[in-house]
Amino acid sequence: MKESERNELRRKIKERERHRIERMKLRELILGGQDGLVNVLGVVLAVASASNDSKLVIIAGAAALFVAGAVKAELTVGKWWMSGLELALIGCLQQSSAMR
Repeated sequence: MKESERNELRRKIKERERHRIERMKLRELILGGQDGLVNVLGVVLAVASASNDSKLVIIAGAAALFVAGAVKAELTVGKWWMSGLELALIGCLQQSSAMR
């Protein structure tokens, strides 16, 4: 086998591996998002059914989002507190826009 053929074969293998990893990331994103949504909604609905205070529901939702972000960062590579804050901030913005 010539050197050029080996290089071409290596390039094709790397390209296939990159596509496989991208497909796995997309699948994990979709399934992880669904799991996170179910968990956060469970906490929010439990607090909402136990209390009529909308501020308490928002705080519980933000806390659940923070924990979900922290757990996500622990399972992947990243700072747990930064991921938790990002997810909690996004959730708080969504909740505040939904309450208007």
